[in-house]
Amino acid sequence: MMKPLSRVIAILLLVALITPLGMTRALADLMLPSGLQAIHAEAFLGDTGLTTVTVPEGTVSIGSRAFADSSLTDIYLPISLTDIA
Repeated sequence: MMKPLSRVIAILLLVALITPLGMTRALADLMLPSGLQAIHAEAFLGDTGLTTVTVPEGTVSIGSRAFADSSLTDIYLPISLTDIA
């Protein structure tokens, strides 16, 4: 069960990636904020502008298809990560 703070951060990340037209912004490099505990399923699904992600220490899980159909080429994972769906 996720803590409310990690839910809020995940929602804020998704909102920050959506433009007023509903289009995903092109992000090349994304450093996720410290305090993030989980990346939800399909969080970055289809984000073709995303090439590099740095997941912060303290993150423990990445949901199913979190980066599916993206252009991700590099991902940096923390030692704290215990579950990848």
